[in-house]
Amino acid sequence: MKLGQAQLHEETDYLLVATILNQFSELLKTETHLEIPQVYDELTTWDILAMELKEGVTIEKAENFSIDTHNRIIERLVALVLKELFELRVMQTDPNYANFRLYEQSQKVIVFDFGATTKIS
Repeated sequence: MKLGQAQLHEETDYLLVATILNQFSELLKTETHLEIPQVYDELTTWDILAMELKEGVTIEKAENFSIDTHNRIIERLVALVLKELFELRVMQTDPNYANFRLYEQSQKVIVFDFGATTKIS
């Protein structure tokens, strides 16, 4: 199996994705500016990922936020990347817009998908 195919297979194995989400939730629990939805392990199967609904807005809607809010959100996303890289030594490698939502008022960043991750030596 080619590398890309192996990664796609891992991203669609929802038992694996649930495990990684739970691990990241534990690793990032002290990060008050981030939220990771709770996984419902008892409802999750190989092809169904059951997790808590989060109601924030999409990143595209952030264009309507103030520049101060933009800056805080960017700071939080960059801090997450640096924490993954230098502290956790594991990084989410699929940072597309669909994997994030935002709470405008609290400026919290919601991260949904850690299915594509890589360990860093």
